[in-house]
Amino acid sequence: MFKRILVVMIVLLVLSALFAMTVAAQGTGDPANGKAQWAQRACKNCHGTDGEGKYAAPLAGTTRTSAEWITQVHTPRANMPAFTTAQISDTVITDLWAYIKTLTKPASFTPMSTTVPAGALPGHQLTVDKRCVACHGDFKAFVKTRFIDQNREVTTDAVLKQLRTPAKNMPMFGAAQVTDAQAAQIADFVKAQAVAVKAAAVVTPTTPVTATAAVTATKATTTTAPAVAAAPATMPKTGADLSLRAQGTTTTTKPVTATVPVTATAPVTATKPVTTTAPAAAAAPAPAPATMPKTGGELGLLVLSGLSMLGISAGLAIRGRRR
Repeated sequence: MFKRILVVMIVLLVLSALFAMTVAAQGTGDPANGKAQWAQRACKNCHGTDGEGKYAAPLAGTTRTSAEWITQVHTPRANMPAFTTAQISDTVITDLWAYIKTLTKPASFTPMSTTVPAGALPGHQLTVDKRCVACHGDFKAFVKTRFIDQNREVTTDAVLKQLRTPAKNMPMFGAAQVTDAQAAQIADFVKAQAVAVKAAAVVTPTTPVTATAAVTATKATTTTAPAVAAAPATMPKTGADLSLRAQGTTTTTKPVTATVPVTATAPVTATKPVTTTAPAAAAAPAPAPATMPKTGGELGLLVLSGLSMLGISAGLAIRGRRR
């Protein structure tokens, strides 16, 4: 009896240990980190922002174990591509699983579909069937970043290499998911998109920019030249008047004959040409000449003195001849 009880206890302990090991292997995960990882990663591109499903089936409220999730991510069945442990660790997968379990499973689900235009290349339809559109859309942004901007040509070999041994975060598509022939058709479509992107870059019109020259308004200033005084018909009677008439810088002169009456033994008319210059513009008054008579009377005296000396000299000369 005692032996039977001992055997039963040993069996229960073994089963308990196995169960504990299974739970430990599955892990409980960290839902908070799982939520952050879900927001950062491309899982939502296929399965929906809240795990409600999109191109692929919904995951919210999953009943699968974390171990099953780990297997599906690294060695998937059906159409899902594979992620390496370098791209996503088992710990992160477990955290994702813990988060998705907390979400409510949708009542119904209809996969998102993308309509391909009539006459499209076969590779275009394949990008929809293989769910490439979930991450790459129409492939124009992809070919620009990965090929055109890097001066690389799109080839079948390049596309096949990316599918089988992808760079960065892209999952791997095996031959069971995308055959080599299908990869070649997808490559033809990607080449056509590259051509379209290059052509758009060449013919895209740019918005013309009209340069508006700054115009500075200049205010016109009108300068009124002073009127030019006409030359007097007779000689000014005072030196001040003569000085005013002598101002100016014009090169045209007009001789004026001034008649000055002189009181002498016999009436004598002294005619003296005087040249004056009409003023062209306002200027500072020129100083009167030092030898210019200030009045008509002084001028008459000078003339009379000169005539008197001339008369005396003539008289002495006549007397000398008589002797």
